[in-house]
Amino acid sequence: MSAASGVTGALAGQIAKQHGCRVVGITGSAEKSAWLTGELGFDAAVVRGDGDLPGALRAACPDGIDVYFDNVGGTVLDAALENMALFGRVAVCGLLANYDRTGPYKFDQILMKRLTMTGFFSPDFYHRGPDINRRLLPWYAGGALKMAFDVTQGLENTLAAYTKLFTGGKLGKALVQVSEATE
Repeated sequence: MSAASGVTGALAGQIAKQHGCRVVGITGSAEKSAWLTGELGFDAAVVRGDGDLPGALRAACPDGIDVYFDNVGGTVLDAALENMALFGRVAVCGLLANYDRTGPYKFDQILMKRLTMTGFFSPDFYHRGPDINRRLLPWYAGGALKMAFDVTQGLENTLAAYTKLFTGGKLGKALVQVSEATE
């Protein structure tokens, strides 16, 4: 799971855990890694900037990665493709690292490992919102689904909050609070 400490990665990882999967998150700092394994119950987490990401994934997934949920593309996707198990599956949900670059460069791994790669675009599932909410609510109420919120104060600071999406300067869901809550 890339961008595992963001809202999409954190929720997808927790949902995978609820379905009995072994979950390894890729994130941007030791603090976020500790949150994933401690608070959210991921089995392991690797910090993408700690040197050899392909090697770290190989150590965390010695039998290969069966399913990879990609939120960023770029070199992180390349590292995952290099470590995929034969006949693995890749769900592409985001391409944040590719907005100003090209790649992936390890594209040959899709052929060599007979991978299935599918786009996962959330608007395709909006019609299933009530069903998804009904399934997730008991997990949330029981503490099995958790989320952190990075709240930036003031509409005038929206760009600062948005920048955090690209710099890794947030944990969980980025929000902008435009006014105090009223009752």
